[in-house]
Amino acid sequence: MKIKKVVALVLSAALIVGVTAGGTFAWLIDKSETVTNTFTYGNIDITLDETKVDEDGNPVDSDNDGVDDRTTTGNEYKVVPGKTYTKDPVVTVKAGSEKAVVIIDVKREGGVVTIDGTDYDFDDYILATVDTGFWTAYDDGDDSTELYYAVVDASAKTTDEALAVLVNDEIKVEPNVSKEMIDALTDTNYPTLSVTAYAVQYTATDSVVTDTMTDAEKEAARVAEAWNLATNP
Repeated sequence: MKIKKVVALVLSAALIVGVTAGGTFAWLIDKSETVTNTFTYGNIDITLDETKVDEDGNPVDSDNDGVDDRTTTGNEYKVVPGKTYTKDPVVTVKAGSEKAVVIIDVKREGGVVTIDGTDYDFDDYILATVDTGFWTAYDDGDDSTELYYAVVDASAKTTDEALAVLVNDEIKVEPNVSKEMIDALTDTNYPTLSVTAYAVQYTATDSVVTDTMTDAEKEAARVAEAWNLATNP
């Protein structure tokens, strides 16, 4: 029998973009505060959205044009233990965008409850795996952030570069979720999955790279600097 509780899995969208001007860095930075999540500064243009689904995880085609609707504000799902849902957040780097370090910040929050002395958290309710075929994990030393990056050069491309966030474009409710676990949730601690995307111009990180570094060290330095620029404008 379906357990009629709603778990909000929210896709939040934001980005930060760096550009250059006249040979010196002139950082133009913004972060979305509304449902709008497409920003263009200089020659970097990225978007973040996903398929709109109903509470049972079925894609929605509201205008019956044969194309599933997309949303920038996320979806809500009815919890059914063991069920798999469509969840396909995609970061799209628009054709013609300059080479950039693209970073996603994945947050798994909520679901923190204690039942009969046993502690539970998000991962006890929801299985969501980032697609490392597109993204490389980055450790910034902060346990509160789950970061992944990709270096994308769309400057010479005529088609957009789409980077899927999750493996198989899906999430799954853990099969061992019990009625007691569901009943322990409240409006303030439903599990939420959010994704924020950032893009920083690749050349903005040049100053941290030295000739003595290995290729791996150069890449790590670039990602670290891109994250620093994104979060400390």
